[in-house]
Order: sequence, then C-alpha cells, then structure tokens
Amino acid sequence: MSLGVPRRLVLLLAVLLAVLGVGALHTPDRAEAAASVELFGHGYGHGRGMGQWGSYGYAVDAGWSWQQILDHYYGGTRLHDQGPRDYSVRITGLDGANKLTFTSAAPYWVGSLYVGAGSGSVMERTPTGWRLWTQNNGCAGDGVRSGPWDLPAWTLLVPAVAPNKLTDLLTVCNTGVHYRGSFGLPLEGGSTRVVNILPMEDYLLGVVPRESPASWGDAGGGRGMNALYAQSVAARSYASAEARYSYAWTCDTTSCQVYSGAGADGVWREDYRTTAAVQGTAGMVRLMPNNTVARTEFSSSTGGYSAGGTFPAVPDAGDSASPYHDWRVTLSGSELSRRYGVGEFIRLQVTSRNGLGAEGGRVLSLQIVGSISTATRTGDQFREDWGLRSNWFTPVEPINTLWLLRNPPGPGPAEAVFTFGSANDTALACDVNGDRRDDIVVYRNGFWTFRFQVNSGPADLFVAYGDASMRPVCGDWDGDGVDGIGVYDLYGNFWLRNTASAGAPDAYFQFGWGAAVPVTGRFGGSADGIGIYDPNTGQWYLRQTASPGTADIQFSFGGWVGVVPVTGDWNGDGMDGIGVYSAGAWYLRNTPSPGATDLRFDYGGNGYLPVVGNWDAIGSDGIGVVRPD
Repeated sequence: MSLGVPRRLVLLLAVLLAVLGVGALHTPDRAEAAASVELFGHGYGHGRGMGQWGSYGYAVDAGWSWQQILDHYYGGTRLHDQGPRDYSVRITGLDGANKLTFTSAAPYWVGSLYVGAGSGSVMERTPTGWRLWTQNNGCAGDGVRSGPWDLPAWTLLVPAVAPNKLTDLLTVCNTGVHYRGSFGLPLEGGSTRVVNILPMEDYLLGVVPRESPASWGDAGGGRGMNALYAQSVAARSYASAEARYSYAWTCDTTSCQVYSGAGADGVWREDYRTTAAVQGTAGMVRLMPNNTVARTEFSSSTGGYSAGGTFPAVPDAGDSASPYHDWRVTLSGSELSRRYGVGEFIRLQVTSRNGLGAEGGRVLSLQIVGSISTATRTGDQFREDWGLRSNWFTPVEPINTLWLLRNPPGPGPAEAVFTFGSANDTALACDVNGDRRDDIVVYRNGFWTFRFQVNSGPADLFVAYGDASMRPVCGDWDGDGVDGIGVYDLYGNFWLRNTASAGAPDAYFQFGWGAAVPVTGRFGGSADGIGIYDPNTGQWYLRQTASPGTADIQFSFGGWVGVVPVTGDWNGDGMDGIGVYSAGAWYLRNTPSPGATDLRFDYGGNGYLPVVGNWDAIGSDGIGVVRPD
C-alpha cells in the first residue's frame, strides 16, 4: 500500500517517456465531444427530514429508539400527544368520475337512505349532485334496481354498523379497494371528488405499510420496530400539518403520503407490525417551537446527509443500510445535446453544491457544456429532467491520469501503462477485494473510485467516505487479509473503516497534526499500522497497530524540500519498509528504521508522484508514478 497526495504539477509527457523508455501515447483533447457521462449519486428522494432507510439503519444496527430517531432528523421539534382526530383523504384516482358504485357486506347509509348488507349503490353524476340506484348482488348487480333517488353534492356514505371483517368496509367497485370510515362526494369546480373520511389512526393503518416495509419490524430481533414507530409518528405529524384542500385534508399519492385503503379485492393491505406501530404511538406528533404541528417530511434515502430546510441538516450514518446509498447511471451525450441544444455534448460541470456530505453534497446548479453553447440547470431541475434518484450526484470525469507501473522496486521500463482517474485526484493502491493484488484507486473530495485490474477500463467500485479537506489512506487494519479505507483530517485524526464501504468509522483517533503526512504499512504487527511523516524535519512516527497511542517507532529519514514519503515491502519479507521520493529519485530502506538507503534508483521525474502496490500478487511490492493529463 502507499500514500497518495494531491497532484497539481504537470510535466510534458515526453519528459517521462524519455526517462522510462515508453512509446508515445495519445493524450485526450479536453474539448472533445463525449459520447456519454456517468453519474455517481447518493440517496433516493428529496432528502429533507427523516431518511426511511437511515431510520431503519439506526434502529437495527445502532439500536436507537424511535424517539432518538425522530430527535435526530427533526431537530428543534418535540414530541406531543394531540389525541384522536378525524381526517379526510382525496382519492385522486376517482377524480372526475361520472359513475361510481359502492358496496359493503354490512349495511350502510347513502345520505338518509338505508342500504341493506351486500347491496350495491350506483351513483351517477347530475348537474347539481348525484342520482342513486341500489341493486342486489353488490358490485356486479343482478339486473334489478331500485330507485332512482336524486341526492345533493357532498352526499355521504356511512357504515351502519361496526365492521367485523374486511368486506364489511365500504368498497369502491370501480377499483375493488376497501376503505375504513365513510365517503363524501363533493363536486369541486364542477368535477367529481371522492373523499375518504375516517379517524387519523385508521388512516395511518393504510399509510405506514405503504411508506415503510412492514418486514422491517422483524429485523434485528425486533429492533426494526423502532423504524416503524418513527415512521408512524412522522406520517401522523405530516398528515396533521397538511390542510391541502377546502374539501379534504390530504391526498393519497406521493404528492402527499401514499395511502391505498385497508385492502383490495378481499385481501388486506394492512399489516400487524405496522398496525402495532401506529397503535403504539397513537396520537403522537412533533411540534415546532411555536407549538404548531411540524410538517415532518421524509424520503426513502438521504444518501448519508439530510438536505436541511425546515429541519437542520444532519449526517445520516444509518443510511449506509440503504440500497440507494450509492447509485450509478449513464446519460447519453447525444440525448444531452438534443435536450439542451448546446451542440455536441462535451461535459457536465457542477457549479455549486450545498456543502453537506461527500463530494461537497447536493448539486445546487450545474452547466451542460457543449460545442456551441452552455445550458444552466439547478440540481433539482436536472434530476427531474432525467428521472435521477436524487440531486446529489457527481459526474465521473474523463479518464486521463497516466499510470506507469513496474513490478520490482527498481529502475527500468514501465511494465504497465494506462490511464485511470482525472486531474486533481489523489492516486493510491490497496487490495479491497482480497485477491492479494493491489487495486488502482483514485480519491477526490470524499469520492473513492476503484479498478480491480492494472489497466485502463471502467471503475469496479465507487465509495463515498471523507470530504475535500481529508487525505486518503488504506490498509488492512484488522488483519483479515483485505484492505479497508480511511481518511486523515486537518486536525491529525484518522477515520478508518475495515472495508471499502460507506458508513461510520470502525476506528477514530488522533495521531499527529494537520500539517503532517499520514502513512500506513505493516511495521511489525499482524495487521497494518499507521504513522505520520513530518515534512519539515524528515521525522517518522509509526505505530504497529491502527489505534491511538504513542509512536512505537520514531526515527529520521528524508527531510529535504519536496520529498514524498512512501512505504512498501521492498524485499518480499512480508513487512513494510519506508522511503522517500523526490522528483523521480527513490530512496528506500527495507525496514522502518533510521540508517543508510538500501535501494536508490530513478523512476519518474518532476511533476510525477509515486504510487506503491503489489501489482502481480507475487513477492515484493512494485513501484509506479502517476501524472494527470
């Protein structure tokens, strides 16, 4: 493994080719048209308020209570029992219907007309209200009708007895859906509206299993129920704060909350686990500081950081459980050109972000750069244009960083020459898939990109971990034979994960200071340790484990201006030595100790930075240099 540092110096390709004896390569023109662009994104939905997958992760993995979950996502609000209340829901799929048929296995009222059990009520629109016929045999009818009766707008259909089974509920024959409560049939602006009127808690029985999987309640030995409790309170509070229409409090789609009644065609849509969550939090809502009910927005997945807005933006470590935590999509260059009229598509350029989370957070604005003109869109607009899961995404830039690698640590021609990564990336190598061969890795602004082969090609893995101010490191922190990842911050803190994945650090501790350069390697223990190099003095401070404490090894090696520290197993003994690289000159020692150089050679040149890794899974580590185009 090796240390990578930001690269900003550029040298003409011919210089390195002359040094290493490599033939001429084509350097891509930055203004060339692009056939496509790949986006790496995070999350699903608007990201405001609670992340449902984050709630699940906190409940199951961290053992949080539902109160802790709500406090985390809805900062500045408090829990309050509002008691029972009635609620009304616009059933949008029936908007504008000129004929509606209802039935129930139990008796019910239509206005002042009593309808017997099992009978159907056929309602047809009139200019001022409804004309009603009743029929035997429920929805199907038997050809025999009674009526008609003329009824006014806002006619109510009300159950006559308490239901004992699903089919006792009022059923809309047009859709086969069974609903708790009653129905009102207003004419709004001359158009039909169908409104389900029922107690709030009954409404939530049909909402919560549509918004969060009821099976979550079984996860973690039942800890997942806390995610369902949190969803119940969030759904109740959001519903209570709605007041959308003059004739109904809310609607039944994702524009409000997904609600699909109690069941359909004789099958329950409610679930005993979500029912328990609703009943276990009955009446509970969140209040704003001014004592109004909070409109507790939520979405599927925040991607690792909520978006802010009414509630403070917060990190969302629980979201690492989400299948939408990271996602990838490729957009066609020709389609981008056609939609925005910019000529041949060249690139996407993000111009502003909200500053929250990896890669700088959600996109606020971006440009679509073409050969003729440039179009500007907000992140939300661009998300809508292409049906993206969220507005938190990063264009994966063209691959134009040159890698030149050798398997033995010594002089000679490059054995592998390819491009991977882009300008301003940090290059490093680590084995995150456990095949004993180091992977090609680039890092920028908390965004890790891995390729498992030592050649040009697409990325095999993307990971969001860290931010723009941090420097990447990797190593086998737990001795399992597979490298994890980590970052080193401006205050000298290591944030290490045992795997190449997003999530909370497995180890977090301070060792060094911000101006020091982090290093990693197997310095005597059974797993990789950590250390720092002082660029002002050439002093090394190493620990044999990835843990807090004082240095196990301390010595001086290097120290002149422009030196880059490197670590690697130079002699194949299974332990890492140290070294320094300066303008193409390598000075290596086989052990992490002071003393004379064991190996001195030239490979590279001004403007190139070193990278170290085992490229062939055999023997010692190899060396290499990288150069941004």
